[in-house]
Amino acid sequence: MGQRYTAKQIRDAIVETKGVLARAARKLGCSDATVRNYVRRYELEDELTKARGGKTYSQGRKPRYTVEEVREAILKARGVLSEAARALGCTRQSLQGYVKKYPELADILTDAREHSLDVAESALMSQIDRGNITAIIFYLKCQGKQRGYVERQEIHHSGGITAEQIPWDKLTDEQLERLEQGEPAEKVVEPHLLH
Repeated sequence: MGQRYTAKQIRDAIVETKGVLARAARKLGCSDATVRNYVRRYELEDELTKARGGKTYSQGRKPRYTVEEVREAILKARGVLSEAARALGCTRQSLQGYVKKYPELADILTDAREHSLDVAESALMSQIDRGNITAIIFYLKCQGKQRGYVERQEIHHSGGITAEQIPWDKLTDEQLERLEQGEPAEKVVEPHLLH
Protein backbone atom coordinates (compact mmCIF):
# COMPACT_ATOMS: atom_id res chain seq x y z
CA MET A 1 0.00 0.00 0.00
CA GLY A 2 1.39 3.43 -0.95
CA GLN A 3 1.85 6.49 1.21
CA ARG A 4 -1.36 8.14 2.41
CA TYR A 5 -1.58 11.90 2.47
CA THR A 6 -3.70 14.22 4.59
CA ALA A 7 -5.73 17.07 3.15
CA LYS A 8 -3.25 19.50 4.75
CA GLN A 9 -0.26 17.82 3.07
CA ILE A 10 -1.95 17.96 -0.33
CA ARG A 11 -3.13 21.57 0.19
CA ASP A 12 0.35 22.69 1.31
CA ALA A 13 2.01 21.00 -1.68
CA ILE A 14 -0.46 22.61 -4.08
CA VAL A 15 0.03 26.08 -2.59
CA GLU A 16 3.82 25.77 -2.44
CA THR A 17 4.04 24.65 -6.08
CA LYS A 18 1.48 27.20 -7.33
CA GLY A 19 -0.87 24.44 -8.43
CA VAL A 20 1.57 22.61 -10.71
CA LEU A 21 0.59 19.01 -10.03
CA ALA A 22 3.83 17.52 -11.36
CA ARG A 23 5.83 19.63 -8.89
CA ALA A 24 3.44 18.85 -6.04
CA ALA A 25 3.80 15.15 -6.88
CA ARG A 26 7.61 15.38 -6.85
CA LYS A 27 7.49 17.21 -3.51
CA LEU A 28 5.28 14.49 -2.01
CA GLY A 29 7.08 11.62 -3.71
CA CYS A 30 4.10 10.32 -5.69
CA SER A 31 2.55 10.61 -9.16
CA ASP A 32 0.53 13.46 -10.67
CA ALA A 33 -2.47 11.12 -10.80
CA THR A 34 -2.18 10.47 -7.07
CA VAL A 35 -2.19 14.19 -6.31
CA ARG A 36 -5.13 14.70 -8.69
CA ASN A 37 -7.05 11.88 -6.95
CA TYR A 38 -6.40 13.39 -3.53
CA VAL A 39 -7.50 16.83 -4.80
CA ARG A 40 -10.82 15.24 -5.80
CA ARG A 41 -11.11 13.15 -2.62
CA TYR A 42 -10.53 16.14 -0.33
CA GLU A 43 -12.49 18.50 -2.63
CA LEU A 44 -9.53 20.85 -3.04
CA GLU A 45 -10.37 22.01 -6.57
CA ASP A 46 -10.98 25.59 -5.39
CA GLU A 47 -7.61 25.69 -3.58
CA LEU A 48 -5.95 24.34 -6.73
CA THR A 49 -7.58 27.04 -8.85
CA LYS A 50 -6.51 29.72 -6.34
CA ALA A 51 -2.94 28.38 -6.30
CA ARG A 52 -2.89 28.65 -10.08
CA GLY A 53 -3.88 32.30 -9.92
CA GLY A 54 -7.52 31.65 -10.70
CA LYS A 55 -6.91 29.41 -13.72
CA THR A 56 -8.70 26.07 -13.96
CA TYR A 57 -7.03 22.91 -15.23
CA SER A 58 -7.22 23.85 -18.90
CA GLN A 59 -7.18 27.66 -18.92
CA GLY A 60 -4.06 29.23 -20.29
CA ARG A 61 -2.51 25.98 -21.50
CA LYS A 62 -1.93 25.02 -25.08
CA PRO A 63 -3.34 21.57 -25.89
CA ARG A 64 -0.60 18.95 -25.68
CA TYR A 65 -1.94 16.89 -28.58
CA THR A 66 -3.55 17.88 -31.84
CA VAL A 67 -7.07 16.72 -32.59
CA GLU A 68 -5.60 14.62 -35.41
CA GLU A 69 -3.17 12.86 -33.01
CA VAL A 70 -5.99 12.05 -30.59
CA ARG A 71 -8.21 10.93 -33.48
CA GLU A 72 -5.53 8.53 -34.76
CA ALA A 73 -4.90 7.13 -31.27
CA ILE A 74 -8.63 6.52 -30.73
CA LEU A 75 -8.97 4.77 -34.09
CA LYS A 76 -5.88 2.60 -33.56
CA ALA A 77 -7.16 1.63 -30.09
CA ARG A 78 -10.60 0.85 -31.58
CA GLY A 79 -12.35 3.19 -29.16
CA VAL A 80 -10.70 1.93 -25.98
CA LEU A 81 -9.65 5.19 -24.32
CA SER A 82 -7.18 3.67 -21.87
CA GLU A 83 -5.27 2.09 -24.80
CA ALA A 84 -5.34 5.33 -26.77
CA ALA A 85 -4.07 7.24 -23.72
CA ARG A 86 -1.25 4.75 -23.22
CA ALA A 87 -0.20 5.21 -26.86
CA LEU A 88 -0.17 9.00 -26.46
CA GLY A 89 1.51 8.92 -23.06
CA CYS A 90 -1.30 10.59 -21.12
CA THR A 91 -4.18 9.58 -18.85
CA ARG A 92 -7.60 8.33 -19.85
CA GLN A 93 -9.04 11.39 -18.10
CA SER A 94 -6.99 13.66 -20.38
CA LEU A 95 -8.47 11.97 -23.43
CA GLN A 96 -11.96 12.27 -21.96
CA GLY A 97 -11.28 16.00 -21.68
CA TYR A 98 -10.32 16.16 -25.36
CA VAL A 99 -13.43 14.21 -26.33
CA LYS A 100 -15.60 16.66 -24.35
CA LYS A 101 -13.84 19.68 -25.80
CA TYR A 102 -13.86 18.58 -29.45
CA PRO A 103 -17.22 17.17 -30.66
CA GLU A 104 -15.59 15.62 -33.73
CA LEU A 105 -13.57 13.39 -31.39
CA ALA A 106 -16.77 12.28 -29.66
CA ASP A 107 -18.08 11.21 -33.08
CA ILE A 108 -14.84 9.36 -33.87
CA LEU A 109 -15.00 7.58 -30.49
CA THR A 110 -18.61 6.51 -31.08
CA ASP A 111 -17.76 5.29 -34.62
CA ALA A 112 -14.68 3.38 -33.39
CA ARG A 113 -16.71 1.65 -30.67
CA GLU A 114 -19.50 0.82 -33.13
CA HIS A 115 -16.94 -0.66 -35.52
CA SER A 116 -15.50 -2.79 -32.69
CA LEU A 117 -19.01 -4.05 -31.91
CA ASP A 118 -19.50 -4.92 -35.58
CA VAL A 119 -16.23 -6.88 -35.60
CA ALA A 120 -17.20 -8.72 -32.39
CA GLU A 121 -20.64 -9.55 -33.79
CA SER A 122 -19.06 -10.89 -36.98
CA ALA A 123 -16.69 -13.06 -34.95
CA LEU A 124 -19.64 -14.31 -32.89
CA MET A 125 -21.57 -15.19 -36.06
CA SER A 126 -18.53 -17.07 -37.38
CA GLN A 127 -18.42 -19.11 -34.18
CA ILE A 128 -22.17 -19.80 -34.44
CA ASP A 129 -21.65 -20.95 -38.06
CA ARG A 130 -18.97 -23.38 -36.79
CA GLY A 131 -21.45 -24.81 -34.27
CA ASN A 132 -19.82 -23.34 -31.15
CA ILE A 133 -22.48 -24.14 -28.53
CA THR A 134 -21.31 -21.40 -26.14
CA ALA A 135 -21.65 -18.78 -28.89
CA ILE A 136 -25.08 -20.13 -29.82
CA ILE A 137 -26.32 -19.99 -26.22
CA PHE A 138 -24.90 -16.48 -25.73
CA TYR A 139 -26.61 -15.24 -28.90
CA LEU A 140 -29.95 -16.77 -27.97
CA LYS A 141 -29.81 -15.30 -24.45
CA CYS A 142 -29.12 -11.83 -25.86
CA GLN A 143 -31.16 -11.81 -29.07
CA GLY A 144 -33.75 -14.54 -28.53
CA LYS A 145 -35.48 -13.18 -25.42
CA GLN A 146 -38.74 -12.54 -27.26
CA ARG A 147 -38.80 -16.25 -28.13
CA GLY A 148 -38.30 -17.36 -24.54
CA TYR A 149 -34.53 -17.87 -24.43
CA VAL A 150 -34.06 -16.27 -21.03
CA GLU A 151 -32.70 -17.38 -17.69
CA ARG A 152 -34.68 -14.82 -15.76
CA GLN A 153 -37.99 -13.16 -16.31
CA GLU A 154 -37.90 -9.42 -17.01
CA ILE A 155 -41.03 -7.54 -15.98
CA HIS A 156 -41.54 -3.96 -17.12
CA HIS A 157 -44.04 -1.86 -15.20
CA SER A 158 -45.33 1.46 -16.49
CA GLY A 159 -48.15 2.17 -14.04
CA GLY A 160 -48.00 3.83 -10.66
CA ILE A 161 -47.36 2.17 -7.35
CA THR A 162 -49.22 3.13 -4.25
CA ALA A 163 -47.90 2.51 -0.81
CA GLU A 164 -50.26 2.36 2.11
CA GLN A 165 -49.29 2.71 5.71
CA ILE A 166 -51.03 0.16 7.84
CA PRO A 167 -51.76 1.20 11.43
CA TRP A 168 -50.51 -2.06 12.95
CA ASP A 169 -51.36 -1.02 16.50
CA LYS A 170 -55.06 -0.60 15.59
CA LEU A 171 -55.56 -4.01 13.96
CA THR A 172 -57.21 -6.98 15.59
CA ASP A 173 -55.53 -10.37 15.85
CA GLU A 174 -57.87 -11.66 13.15
CA GLN A 175 -56.88 -8.85 10.75
CA LEU A 176 -53.19 -9.47 11.43
CA GLU A 177 -53.63 -13.18 10.67
CA ARG A 178 -55.44 -12.43 7.41
CA LEU A 179 -52.65 -10.06 6.34
CA GLU A 180 -50.04 -12.66 7.31
CA GLN A 181 -51.80 -15.19 5.05
CA GLY A 182 -51.38 -12.79 2.11
CA GLU A 183 -54.81 -11.23 1.90
CA PRO A 184 -54.65 -7.70 0.37
CA ALA A 185 -54.67 -4.85 2.91
CA GLU A 186 -57.61 -3.12 1.22
CA LYS A 187 -59.79 -6.18 1.91
CA VAL A 188 -58.68 -6.55 5.53
CA VAL A 189 -58.31 -3.00 6.87
CA GLU A 190 -61.04 -0.37 6.81
CA PRO A 191 -60.28 2.25 4.12
CA HIS A 192 -60.34 5.17 6.60
CA LEU A 193 -57.44 3.57 8.55
CA LEU A 194 -55.14 3.32 5.50
CA HIS A 195 -52.95 6.37 4.77
